[in-house]
Amino acid sequence: MLEGDLLGKTFDTNFSDPKEIEQLEQDAESYLEKETKAMLWKLQKEYKVDILGIGRKVKAFHPQMWRKLDWKTDFPKADIKVTYDVKLRRTGMEME
Repeated sequence: MLEGDLLGKTFDTNFSDPKEIEQLEQDAESYLEKETKAMLWKLQKEYKVDILGIGRKVKAFHPQMWRKLDWKTDFPKADIKVTYDVKLRRTGMEME
């Protein structure tokens, strides 16, 4: 889960309405997922490097799977799922 505080805004939204907060959270999740997927695609397909240490996590938490892998050839082909759960903790003060 990703938590954050809204410190300022450049748009006219009423954040005392829970539906508006939920929409912002969903929009942030969509944006982060899109950007992360694009970055992963570039790392996997274009550069073929695991700078995020995904292989270390697989090795640590799934050692049997790791032993069956050839990470240099399997990483570029790996189907990596990315999801975010964004929660806005505080919206700050509004000045009128």
